Amino acid sequence: MRGLRGGCFAAIGGRATTNIGSQYLLDGVTAAGEIKDDARAAVMAELRRHFRPEFLNRVDEIVPFKPLTQAEIERIVRFIAAQGFDPVYRALPLRRFIARSRDPHRSRPARRRRPRRRGDPR
Repeated sequence: MRGLRGGCFAAIGGRATTNIGSQYLLDGVTAAGEIKDDARAAVMAELRRHFRPEFLNRVDEIVPFKPLTQAEIERIVRFIAAQGFDPVYRALPLRRFIARSRDPHRSRPARRRRPRRRGDPR
C-alpha cells in the first residue's frame, strides 16, 4: 500500500489496550490460566457493541489477556527492582529502566539518515 508521498505503510503496526469486557475475564479464567470460551465470546460481543464494525475490521488481531495474579505481580516488581538497583545512583537507574521498558522506541538508537542527493526520489 502506497502513501500520499510515495512512502510504504504496509509495515506500520500498533498496539492498543482497553478494559472493555474485562469484567468477563475476571471470572472467566480456568485454574490452568486459560480463558474460557464463554468469557472470550462475551468480551468479543462487548467489543462489537462498543466499536463500529469499520474500526474492528481494521484490527488484525484481538488478544484478551488473563488478569495477573498477586504472585505474578510480585515477580514483575522483583525483576524491575533487580534491573534498576544501583547503590551509588539510587533510584535513577530504576527510573531509566522503567522509561525504556514503557517506550521501546526510546531504547533503540536513532536511525541515521543518509543526506539526500540530487536525483534521489522524494
